[in-house]
Amino acid sequence: LKAPQRGRLNLLSDLSEALSGHQLHIHFQPQLKMSNGTVETVEALIRWNHPTHGAIPPSEFIGLAEQTDLIGPITELVLRVATKGLLTAGDPNVKLAVNVSARSLEDPYFASQVFTILAETGFPSSRLELEVTERALVSNAERTTYTIDRLREAGIRIAIDDFGVGYSSYQTLRMLDVDR
Repeated sequence: LKAPQRGRLNLLSDLSEALSGHQLHIHFQPQLKMSNGTVETVEALIRWNHPTHGAIPPSEFIGLAEQTDLIGPITELVLRVATKGLLTAGDPNVKLAVNVSARSLEDPYFASQVFTILAETGFPSSRLELEVTERALVSNAERTTYTIDRLREAGIRIAIDDFGVGYSSYQTLRMLDVDR
Protein backbone atom coordinates (compact mmCIF):
# COMPACT_ATOMS: atom_id res chain seq x y z
CA LEU A 1 0.00 0.00 0.00
CA LYS A 2 1.13 3.48 -0.81
CA ALA A 3 1.51 5.88 2.11
CA PRO A 4 -1.21 8.54 2.28
CA GLN A 5 -0.37 11.86 0.65
CA ARG A 6 0.27 14.64 3.11
CA GLY A 7 -0.35 18.15 1.85
CA ARG A 8 2.30 20.75 2.60
CA LEU A 9 -0.17 23.07 4.36
CA ASN A 10 -1.62 20.27 6.47
CA LEU A 11 1.88 19.10 7.36
CA LEU A 12 2.87 22.64 8.30
CA SER A 13 -0.17 22.99 10.55
CA ASP A 14 0.52 19.58 12.09
CA LEU A 15 4.16 20.53 12.66
CA SER A 16 3.13 23.47 14.80
CA GLU A 17 0.98 21.09 16.87
CA ALA A 18 3.85 18.57 17.00
CA LEU A 19 6.03 21.13 18.77
CA SER A 20 3.49 21.77 21.50
CA GLY A 21 2.30 18.16 21.62
CA HIS A 22 5.70 16.56 22.24
CA GLN A 23 5.67 14.56 19.00
CA LEU A 24 9.22 15.58 18.07
CA HIS A 25 12.00 13.45 19.52
CA ILE A 26 15.78 13.54 19.48
CA HIS A 27 17.86 10.52 18.51
CA PHE A 28 21.63 10.38 18.85
CA GLN A 29 23.74 9.02 16.00
CA PRO A 30 27.37 8.25 16.85
CA GLN A 31 30.12 9.56 14.60
CA LEU A 32 33.05 7.16 14.71
CA LYS A 33 36.69 8.08 14.42
CA MET A 34 37.90 5.90 11.54
CA SER A 35 41.42 5.35 12.89
CA ASN A 36 40.33 3.59 16.08
CA GLY A 37 36.54 3.17 16.01
CA THR A 38 35.90 5.36 19.05
CA VAL A 39 32.91 7.67 19.32
CA GLU A 40 34.13 11.25 19.55
CA THR A 41 30.88 12.97 18.60
CA VAL A 42 27.20 12.16 18.56
CA GLU A 43 24.85 13.97 16.21
CA ALA A 44 21.42 15.01 17.44
CA LEU A 45 18.78 14.06 14.88
CA ILE A 46 15.17 15.16 15.13
CA ARG A 47 12.40 12.67 14.45
CA TRP A 48 8.64 13.20 14.17
CA ASN A 49 6.17 10.51 15.07
CA HIS A 50 2.89 11.87 13.70
CA PRO A 51 -0.21 10.51 15.51
CA THR A 52 -1.97 9.73 12.20
CA HIS A 53 0.75 9.32 9.58
CA GLY A 54 3.43 7.69 11.74
CA ALA A 55 7.09 8.52 11.16
CA ILE A 56 7.56 11.64 9.05
CA PRO A 57 11.09 11.87 7.63
CA PRO A 58 13.01 15.09 8.37
CA SER A 59 13.35 15.62 4.62
CA GLU A 60 9.58 16.25 4.56
CA PHE A 61 9.29 18.70 7.44
CA ILE A 62 12.61 20.51 7.97
CA GLY A 63 12.38 22.34 4.64
CA LEU A 64 8.88 23.51 5.55
CA ALA A 65 10.04 24.65 8.95
CA GLU A 66 12.90 26.61 7.37
CA GLN A 67 10.38 28.56 5.28
CA THR A 68 8.49 29.63 8.41
CA ASP A 69 9.16 30.80 11.91
CA LEU A 70 8.98 27.18 13.14
CA ILE A 71 12.66 26.52 12.46
CA GLY A 72 13.63 28.66 15.46
CA PRO A 73 11.61 26.72 18.06
CA ILE A 74 12.62 23.40 16.46
CA THR A 75 16.32 24.31 16.64
CA GLU A 76 15.87 25.47 20.23
CA LEU A 77 14.15 22.18 21.11
CA VAL A 78 16.97 20.13 19.57
CA LEU A 79 19.68 22.15 21.34
CA ARG A 80 17.93 22.08 24.70
CA VAL A 81 16.96 18.39 24.69
CA ALA A 82 20.22 17.16 23.16
CA THR A 83 22.48 19.08 25.55
CA LYS A 84 20.50 17.92 28.59
CA GLY A 85 20.38 14.36 27.27
CA LEU A 86 24.08 14.11 26.55
CA LEU A 87 24.99 15.58 29.93
CA THR A 88 22.91 13.03 31.83
CA ALA A 89 23.60 9.96 29.73
CA GLY A 90 26.84 10.52 27.89
CA ASP A 91 30.57 10.31 28.26
CA PRO A 92 31.85 13.74 29.41
CA ASN A 93 34.39 13.73 26.57
CA VAL A 94 31.94 13.13 23.72
CA LYS A 95 31.01 16.17 21.65
CA LEU A 96 27.52 17.00 20.42
CA ALA A 97 26.81 17.92 16.79
CA VAL A 98 23.60 19.75 15.90
CA ASN A 99 22.46 20.76 12.43
CA VAL A 100 21.63 24.45 12.05
CA SER A 101 19.74 26.05 9.18
CA ALA A 102 20.78 29.07 7.16
CA ARG A 103 17.79 30.91 8.57
CA SER A 104 19.05 30.40 12.12
CA LEU A 105 22.51 31.70 11.23
CA GLU A 106 20.96 34.81 9.69
CA ASP A 107 19.04 35.54 12.91
CA PRO A 108 21.00 38.19 14.87
CA TYR A 109 19.74 36.68 18.15
CA PHE A 110 20.66 33.07 17.38
CA ALA A 111 24.10 33.12 19.04
CA SER A 112 22.60 34.64 22.20
CA GLN A 113 19.93 31.95 22.20
CA VAL A 114 22.60 29.24 21.97
CA PHE A 115 24.56 30.84 24.83
CA THR A 116 21.40 30.99 26.97
CA ILE A 117 20.65 27.30 26.37
CA LEU A 118 24.23 26.33 27.22
CA ALA A 119 24.11 28.38 30.42
CA GLU A 120 20.74 26.91 31.45
CA THR A 121 21.74 23.31 30.76
CA GLY A 122 25.33 23.59 31.95
CA PHE A 123 26.61 22.09 28.69
CA PRO A 124 30.18 23.23 27.89
CA SER A 125 30.50 25.27 24.70
CA SER A 126 33.72 23.38 23.89
CA ARG A 127 31.66 20.19 23.45
CA LEU A 128 29.18 21.71 20.98
CA GLU A 129 29.63 21.56 17.22
CA LEU A 130 27.10 23.22 14.94
CA GLU A 131 26.82 21.68 11.49
CA VAL A 132 25.88 24.03 8.70
CA THR A 133 25.56 23.50 4.98
CA GLU A 134 27.90 25.30 2.65
CA ARG A 135 24.84 27.03 1.16
CA ALA A 136 24.08 28.48 4.59
CA LEU A 137 27.60 29.86 4.84
CA VAL A 138 27.60 31.59 1.48
CA SER A 139 23.94 32.64 1.09
CA ASN A 140 24.04 35.70 3.36
CA ALA A 141 27.72 35.83 4.18
CA GLU A 142 27.73 39.07 6.18
CA ARG A 143 25.03 37.99 8.62
CA THR A 144 26.20 34.40 8.95
CA THR A 145 29.82 35.49 9.47
CA TYR A 146 28.77 37.71 12.37
CA THR A 147 26.86 34.84 14.02
CA ILE A 148 29.58 32.27 13.36
CA ASP A 149 32.27 34.58 14.74
CA ARG A 150 30.30 35.03 17.98
CA LEU A 151 29.76 31.27 18.32
CA ARG A 152 33.40 30.42 17.63
CA GLU A 153 34.63 33.08 20.08
CA ALA A 154 32.66 31.21 22.75
CA GLY A 155 34.44 27.95 21.88
CA ILE A 156 31.68 26.39 19.78
CA ARG A 157 32.97 24.47 16.78
CA ILE A 158 31.52 25.00 13.30
CA ALA A 159 31.47 22.16 10.78
CA ILE A 160 30.40 22.10 7.15
CA ASP A 161 27.81 19.42 6.51
CA ASP A 162 27.24 18.01 3.01
CA PHE A 163 30.15 19.83 1.37
CA GLY A 164 30.34 19.32 -2.36
CA VAL A 165 26.68 19.35 -3.31
CA GLY A 166 27.36 22.09 -5.80
CA TYR A 167 27.07 25.39 -3.96
CA SER A 168 30.69 26.40 -3.65
CA SER A 169 34.21 25.48 -4.55
CA TYR A 170 37.35 24.60 -2.61
CA GLN A 171 38.40 28.23 -3.09
CA THR A 172 35.28 29.32 -1.18
CA LEU A 173 35.96 26.66 1.44
CA ARG A 174 39.36 28.19 2.18
CA MET A 175 37.74 31.56 2.91
CA LEU A 176 35.25 30.16 5.43
CA ASP A 177 36.16 30.26 9.09
CA VAL A 178 35.13 26.75 10.12
CA ASP A 179 36.65 23.98 12.22
CA ARG A 180 35.68 20.92 10.22
